[in-house]
Amino acid sequence: MATPVEKRDPNKYCEFHSDTGHSMDECMQLRKQIDEMIKAVKLSQFIKELKQNDKPKAPKKGEASGKDKPLTILMIQPWERVAKPRITQSFSPETAMSFPPLGEEDGGTVTLQSSRVIPMECVMISGPSIQSSAVNQPADMTGVPRNIAKHRSNIREGYSPVKQKKRGHAPERNKVIQEEVEKLVDAGIMKEAHYYSWLSNPVMVKKYDGTWRMCVDFKDLNNACPKDCYPLPEIDWKVESLCGYPFKCFLDAYKGYHQIKMAKEDEEKTAFITSQGIFCYSKMPFGLKNAGSTYQRLVDKAFQRQI
Repeated sequence: MATPVEKRDPNKYCEFHSDTGHSMDECMQLRKQIDEMIKAVKLSQFIKELKQNDKPKAPKKGEASGKDKPLTILMIQPWERVAKPRITQSFSPETAMSFPPLGEEDGGTVTLQSSRVIPMECVMISGPSIQSSAVNQPADMTGVPRNIAKHRSNIREGYSPVKQKKRGHAPERNKVIQEEVEKLVDAGIMKEAHYYSWLSNPVMVKKYDGTWRMCVDFKDLNNACPKDCYPLPEIDWKVESLCGYPFKCFLDAYKGYHQIKMAKEDEEKTAFITSQGIFCYSKMPFGLKNAGSTYQRLVDKAFQRQI
């Protein structure tokens, strides 16, 4: 437990931590473990296994029978996947072994078999599969309308367009570039460029897991753009401002930069060359100057009342 011993409430007991300080209903670590089990789609896997074997197994020598093991029922609605689970009632093993058909209800029942709710010792018995409503594909994004937010290059007067010479890539990297471009074109994040004046090259960066990430060398274009001095938040200040609050929320937008569209007249300034042709971004790419300021401006506008 993170709370100092002298500040813990002795009247509250958490079976997850086997210690006093807070109740099991208030345990954030327990909530996190349950949420991870749901996200891992382990519930439906256990149901299939159990339905294939209707006969209950006899207890091993020295092991308590199922009748001696309490079952805790937790009701979790789809919109409460990260919220606190509501512990409702305990039943005997015979009662809990009746399975509702998958997808029959909007809500669901998750049964944990254990004398204590400890994640490594819990065995899931039943529960409907919960369909995630999250965006699964970049193509599903509608994006932010341009009248609310868009990214502009604002090239300074007197700067001439720069067309970089094509750089060669090894076959392995070239294949990754081709796959990434095809994926982003299908998602509407990129498109083929025809009347470009600026031209950049893709740059491959190796990730920690050994795979490649495609970036674009916007060095020349960025040099021609003035700096947007919109204030960005200081992370240290933000973290310190959370001191004293029991709950902290971290909101991560799905492909946040790619939700913001480029200004129509600036799309083809982001053109880059590949072995398959010339492409440009229709949505704001990483590596473009002032992209962070544009994104922060949108976030501040969207959460103006809350801030």
